[in-house]
Amino acid sequence: MSPEAGMNADTAVEEAAAHAEALTMEDLYKEAVDNKQADEQAASLLDPAGSYRAPLEGEKMLWFPRTDGRKGATIVGIGEATIKHRDDELGPDGKLSPKAGTEELVRTRIRVPLSWELVKDKNNPDRPDYAYRMYLAARSAFQTVIGEKPETIGHLIEFLCTIPCNYRVIQIGVPTKKNPEPSGEPGTMVVGITGVKQ
Repeated sequence: MSPEAGMNADTAVEEAAAHAEALTMEDLYKEAVDNKQADEQAASLLDPAGSYRAPLEGEKMLWFPRTDGRKGATIVGIGEATIKHRDDELGPDGKLSPKAGTEELVRTRIRVPLSWELVKDKNNPDRPDYAYRMYLAARSAFQTVIGEKPETIGHLIEFLCTIPCNYRVIQIGVPTKKNPEPSGEPGTMVVGITGVKQ
């Protein structure tokens, strides 16, 4: 390190220390969190909802066994979709989005937890839970493409990892007309798997 770089680093440390001494915990308790702005920014960072094709050409999805003791696997990979923006699409600032009326190619991470062990949904005991519903969707996609039901779980997992399917992705935890103040963290979630006949 050159002597100049060392002096610059020392100066930066001294300035940071002086600033830190000026800022106290009492000051931090007086500083309000702008949750509205933070929520808007978090939502704006999400990939758009849509139907994403995965795995991409020449790639494979990966699978990992569940670690919670339940029979199942999580399928992970990259999906791609052409997103058509509405002509009247608004940006996070409430003004017309610069993307309005355009199309863009978007890639996003696809993550699908599935389980072939039937567990009922905690909030609706008449329905299977999310992981089992994703298993049912995967079986249906397999049957659409292959023309028959899978014989083993291995056939199903290999299919998901190697054969392109459409994964329906939605945004969760973001304000909508029906739910202007959602609970939970913003994110994306796969809600459907559809087989694609070649």
